[in-house]
Amino acid sequence: MTIPNFRGEFAFLSNLYMREPFKYGHLVWPSAEHAFQAAKCKTLADVAQVHKLKTAVEARKFGIRLDTRSDWESVKDKTMFDVLWYKFYPGTDMSAKLKHTDPYTLINGMEEDNYWGTVEGLGLNKLGKVLMFIRDLQLGV
Repeated sequence: MTIPNFRGEFAFLSNLYMREPFKYGHLVWPSAEHAFQAAKCKTLADVAQVHKLKTAVEARKFGIRLDTRSDWESVKDKTMFDVLWYKFYPGTDMSAKLKHTDPYTLINGMEEDNYWGTVEGLGLNKLGKVLMFIRDLQLGV
């Protein structure tokens, strides 16, 4: 049993989802994509630029062009966990929605990125795995 992509009724699982802003660090972020891309930034000016972008797609595009901090590759997985922990913070409506995906395997199949998702069924699906890990922690599994 799988949720093969984060569209339709499962769009809330996507980092592009913007209907539930959440606090991460000292700011309220419109999407997990905004918060994640801002975490890559070397300067506060770049963080502020990401924060004010209107859409999560704009934040992703900004992050792709960004000269990232030197330790980014070693901290990106932990950063994704942190961002998603706050997006799905225990006791929130978003947490309840995530818990309701149990026992399904979550596959980030809409990505063109075989690190955070899967492309034509192939990839590491790190985003799906982080979401399932957070779900299991919240369920006490």
